[in-house]
Amino acid sequence: MGRSLLRRAGYALLLMWLVVSLTFVLLELAPGDASLHFLDPDLPAGHADLLREQWGLNQPAHLRYLLLLRNLGSGQLGDSLVHARPVVDLLGEALPATLGLSGLALLLGFGLGIPLGVWQAARAGTRREGAVGLLLLTAFAMPEFWLGMLLVMGLSGGLALLPSSGVSSWNHATMGWAAGSLDHLQHLILPMVTLLLPSVAWVARHQRAALLGVLDADYIRTARAMRLSPRRVLFRHALPAAMAPVLTLAGVSLPALISGSVVVESVFAWPGMGRLMVQAILDRDSPVVLACFLFYAALVVLGSLLADTAGAALDPRLRQGDRW
Repeated sequence: MGRSLLRRAGYALLLMWLVVSLTFVLLELAPGDASLHFLDPDLPAGHADLLREQWGLNQPAHLRYLLLLRNLGSGQLGDSLVHARPVVDLLGEALPATLGLSGLALLLGFGLGIPLGVWQAARAGTRREGAVGLLLLTAFAMPEFWLGMLLVMGLSGGLALLPSSGVSSWNHATMGWAAGSLDHLQHLILPMVTLLLPSVAWVARHQRAALLGVLDADYIRTARAMRLSPRRVLFRHALPAAMAPVLTLAGVSLPALISGSVVVESVFAWPGMGRLMVQAILDRDSPVVLACFLFYAALVVLGSLLADTAGAALDPRLRQGDRW
């Protein structure tokens, strides 16, 4: 167990280093830098050069790379070049919005996808199951930006039922508690549905496949030969075994949802990590870009660890021989 944890920690550090290095190289290869954000005819000549000198952007790339590694090793993310604020503060403001949106989509995705997958497996081969499977495949295949724009045009622009962007209305501060909560909920629906539909389809398809694989096992045939009721065979004997591979998806689903929220937050102007990263890339705000990519890499590592832990807890065979 101890060697396994050390090996995982080494892989995590290697992944972090690769993410930082690749992001730094890509930012260096892109034309321009953050000083372009301050190019204004009203500013004095040479102002951009002074900013580049103040930020250290005039130093050679290899020196800035070594300085970056030293700062990260000491736990410092630096300050935003454009906002002139600590990167930690910007992440702290954007993170709750992203975790709230993606976390709720994750819970609802598994809460709806697992029962739907069980329903499909119990009725495999029927016309109703085929129609539901086609709808789920369509939901899974739709690009999130296209689905989001479609919902905005239909429910916000066409029918004017829901707001199209933001987390609240302009007069939210004047609303009472009940009206303010309803206002937040109305702004949440469209981005939530955009993330939720592919998530439900993904979980349902995995649950259906896992359950159909278990229903062909020998012990299930034995249970049927004992004339147990189909409901008992399904829920008492087959479903617990089929839940293990599906629940391990939860560990890798959160990074996938948060990375998917980059597009969704841009479409719906949701003030989260995705929108912050997109704006930082456009502004060439390298400290913010690096911090965002590091956060996503940490989520991938954490999600993989949670998936392996859930799999080992549900399947004792994975713990044999210290393989976990």
